[in-house]
Amino acid sequence: MKRGAPAVTKFDELSLGRESRERFQALLTSVRDCDTERELMAYIERFFTMQNEVRQYFSLVEREIAEKLREFRAIDESERAAVEHLHEVVDGSKQGEGQR
Repeated sequence: MKRGAPAVTKFDELSLGRESRERFQALLTSVRDCDTERELMAYIERFFTMQNEVRQYFSLVEREIAEKLREFRAIDESERAAVEHLHEVVDGSKQGEGQR
């Protein structure tokens, strides 16, 4: 995405995809329908595996957000420094013209 361009994101892109929702729904249904403790333990293991996977993705997204913020701040600071330098050059040339 270009800098300054509006962020256009469909809401569905921010929510879980259909495949993920189906996986979670299937696990929920399996937990509700299980008949033995042994079967439930297998679903508990599956739940924690899925939970860990989701946490890893959240961590990855958080790191990427932090990196992008650092990039944008660095760009903003360099642009601000360039504008300040330009103002100094313009002000200096105006002062030089006034002395003539």
